[in-house]
Amino acid sequence: MGKDSGSRRGGIKSGFTLVELMIVVAIISILATLAIPAFSSYMYRSRAQEASDFLNIIRLRQESYRAEFGQYCDIPTVHPAMGTPASDPKAWSPVPADWVQLGANPDGWVRFSYSCPSGFPGTTPSDNPWGLTGADFWYVAKAVGDLNDNGTQVTFAAVAGKRDIWCSEPKGWE
Repeated sequence: MGKDSGSRRGGIKSGFTLVELMIVVAIISILATLAIPAFSSYMYRSRAQEASDFLNIIRLRQESYRAEFGQYCDIPTVHPAMGTPASDPKAWSPVPADWVQLGANPDGWVRFSYSCPSGFPGTTPSDNPWGLTGADFWYVAKAVGDLNDNGTQVTFAAVAGKRDIWCSEPKGWE
């Protein structure tokens, strides 16, 4: 009869050759090189989504507050305290009185620090990259945090009378 097709002289050999293993390692390296930036970008966007969602809640609450009281609710204090790294979310509680007055609370833990100063007609915020003219009541809802734990703070802001959310876009996180 004929020889077994899987046998070699001296018995059956199994396993991978060094060249085959090197090819597998090279393929995995290439895939990792492509996947890590895509995953990082996905992670930064999901972290930024928290800021966007809560700023939209603040915007709705501010407009309701103005409809009821004739001006926006002033929340100049930052909550929770600055320095929250992205990998260490903090609890929103205890909720400060000014946030209770506005009625805005995020769902669960937060990675950003929030504030929402407001003002009267004839005034503008001390830093004003949003182009507020002071012609009407205003507020600037801010979310400040470190998206990728590199020490660079990014700021998101929702401003009275504008639909968009402004982002400071620091270099290195996009």
